[in-house]
Amino acid sequence: MANSPKVKVKEVNTRDKVLEWIILNQFGRRNLSAYERSILALRLKPIYEEKAKVNMYKGTNQFSPVANSPKPSVNTREEISKLAGVGSNTISKGSKDRS
Repeated sequence: MANSPKVKVKEVNTRDKVLEWIILNQFGRRNLSAYERSILALRLKPIYEEKAKVNMYKGTNQFSPVANSPKPSVNTREEISKLAGVGSNTISKGSKDRS
C-alpha cells in the first residue's frame, strides 16, 4: 500500500456545498467538453440564485451605508458561464437542452 492515494477529509455543512464542491472539482478534469461543463454549471444555478437572494436581503437595511450605494446587477447566466469557463451562449444552449 505504499502507492495508495492520500485522502483529504473536508467538512461541509450542507448538501449544496457538497454538490458545489463536486462540480467545481470536476471542472479540473481535462476531458470535459464545453457542453458538458455547461450542463454541470447549470446544476449550480439554483444554488447561486439562492445565494444572490440572501445577499440581496442582507443589503436592504436602510441604515447601512452600503444599502444606498448602487449595486451592480448580477446576471446569473454570465456568472455561471465564467465559472464553467464557457461562453454564455453555450450555457443558454445547455439550459434549453435540459428543459
